[in-house]
Amino acid sequence: PIYMVWLRNGTTFFNAQVQAHGGDFSKVMPMVLNAPADCGGLISLPFMDDEPGLDVHQGGTALTIGWNPSNTQDAGCACKAALLATMFNLRQGTDFLASR
Repeated sequence: PIYMVWLRNGTTFFNAQVQAHGGDFSKVMPMVLNAPADCGGLISLPFMDDEPGLDVHQGGTALTIGWNPSNTQDAGCACKAALLATMFNLRQGTDFLASR
C-alpha cells in the first residue's frame, strides 16, 4: 500500500489565517516568529472538510480555540497556532509511516 502524509491538511487553514490577517506573508511571518511559543493560549484544529488527518476520517470545520482579550488582535498568535497544528499533523503522519 501507499501511505501519504497530508501536508495540505492544515496548509489551507494556515493560508486562510494569513488571508484573514491581510494576506501578505512578508508582513505576517515576522509576527508569527515573534509570537509566544504557546500562541497566546490559542490551539488550532485545521481539519478542513476535504482534509482528514491521521485517525480523523472525515474533516469538519477548522477552528481555533482559546481566544481571550489579549490575543484576539494578534495575527502572529493566530497564524502560529495554525502553522504549529500543521506541523503536528506532519509529525503524527511521519511517526505513523516510520512505524510501518
